[in-house]
Amino acid sequence: MQEEKNLSEIVLSQSQPKKTSGQCSYPGLTVIIPAYNEANSVGDTLHSLQRQTWVPDEIIIVDDCSCDGTGEIARSFGVTVVRPSANTGSKAGAQNFALPMVKTEFVMAIDADT
Repeated sequence: MQEEKNLSEIVLSQSQPKKTSGQCSYPGLTVIIPAYNEANSVGDTLHSLQRQTWVPDEIIIVDDCSCDGTGEIARSFGVTVVRPSANTGSKAGAQNFALPMVKTEFVMAIDADT
């Protein structure tokens, strides 16, 4: 019987820390967060992400034409905030908008209210 693993276990098992100048570092990770009118929750999500054991190298918020200050709140956390010229119409559309901006080995997407 094969043992089930969660996503973080799989990623970490496939990517051993890299040694640079005597220090270990994990492969780069970007987190994409599509957000439409998530001013009430995006701050908590970003605070939680920035306190993880494996802190993402970059967090990209896709402010999908919000009108409640979502982008401004996200910027106050020092993350990358991008805004399409028109609402993408879906979570997948917002994620796809940000994918070309990713420069790290790994990327994951989470909801703004996670």
